[in-house]
Amino acid sequence: KRVYLQAGGGVVADSEPAKEYQETINKARAVAIAIENAERGLI
Repeated sequence: KRVYLQAGGGVVADSEPAKEYQETINKARAVAIAIENAERGLI
């Protein structure tokens, strides 16, 4: 099994690159955890 995840964020004038990057990681992680839980029958 293979899954490809994509996540993104909106960059505006006062965006902080490190925080935007972390936000995309957090979004993708949430989806990955949901998939793992579904495979285990937890949701």
